[in-house]
Amino acid sequence: MKILINNMLKQSSLLKEFEYDDSYMLIKKYRKGQIISDYIQETAYIGMILNGKIDVYSATHDNKTVIIRSLKPFDYFGTYSVFVPKQDSTILCCKEPSTVLLIPKSIIKKRIIEDPVFALQYAIVCNDQIQFLYKRVEELSIQKSSNKLYDYLYSNSDQDGNVYLYKSRDELAEYLGISRATLFREIAKLKKQGKIEVYKDYFTIL
Repeated sequence: MKILINNMLKQSSLLKEFEYDDSYMLIKKYRKGQIISDYIQETAYIGMILNGKIDVYSATHDNKTVIIRSLKPFDYFGTYSVFVPKQDSTILCCKEPSTVLLIPKSIIKKRIIEDPVFALQYAIVCNDQIQFLYKRVEELSIQKSSNKLYDYLYSNSDQDGNVYLYKSRDELAEYLGISRATLFREIAKLKKQGKIEVYKDYFTIL
């Protein structure tokens, strides 16, 4: 297990200079549907996904939840709040059984202060997350379901106009904030309008 974790750390964009140390790092396994936190017994951690899938939700003022993104192996959570007090506006829920490497934020903060190279890499990771969130806010602010779907497909298409789906239809509907029935209706509408071709595992923008 230690060898596997060290190999994954070496492939990590942020934690490649770290070695697994069980004196302060934790390995936690979570079951499907389990809500997790970056605070454990009053200690704040950042987490790197080792395996599985974790969805990140935001709670609105009217107690609705909106999916922000899905975390997969080598993705992180908790990085945004290393220098700020505890925040509880996001919810982490395991989409499937997942294993996470947890490192105390105090260790990360110390490394940022002492190591300029690590500080730069940390800033790059945070910048990437900010850019993703900016785009996600744009997606969520689109009012019409058809526009949400087409904008998503256009933004995720390759140079040939193909969009390969790494989400199920249900997951895509949840990600777009629309019902499954609405998603299928809008797919059919865009196809009828000649804007897309629909295949089992991908779409093509025409």
